[in-house]
Amino acid sequence: MFQNSKARAAAARYNDRKEAEDSADRLKDIIPTLETLKFQIQHEAGGYGVAEPGYVRHVMVATAPALFLIPCGGSNCTNGGHDITLVVMRALHAASTKFDGTDICYGEAGTGSCERVLSYSATASFGSD
Repeated sequence: MFQNSKARAAAARYNDRKEAEDSADRLKDIIPTLETLKFQIQHEAGGYGVAEPGYVRHVMVATAPALFLIPCGGSNCTNGGHDITLVVMRALHAASTKFDGTDICYGEAGTGSCERVLSYSATASFGSD
């Protein structure tokens, strides 16, 4: 029973994120000179300094939403995640070819706060109008 409710909650979070992405402006419309965008992403257990295996996220610039929501890497995290849209869009508007940052998850994990840390490093390339 617990697994079914956990799966339903995860599906609801996915559907909410998908709906937000579908209704967002397209990245290429806002930053027409952007050609490529790639993130190296790493999750770390909050306060413990234990990094998990990272991954690379290639953004399909031609169709991507101008919305950067990354789910929390914690398996028991609820109501969490990372919205790095503002920071990413600021860097892209400035035509930054490399930028990085961190974000703390403010979701709940068990009886306390999640506090998992997302670290990312991005590379972008730009062309002319």
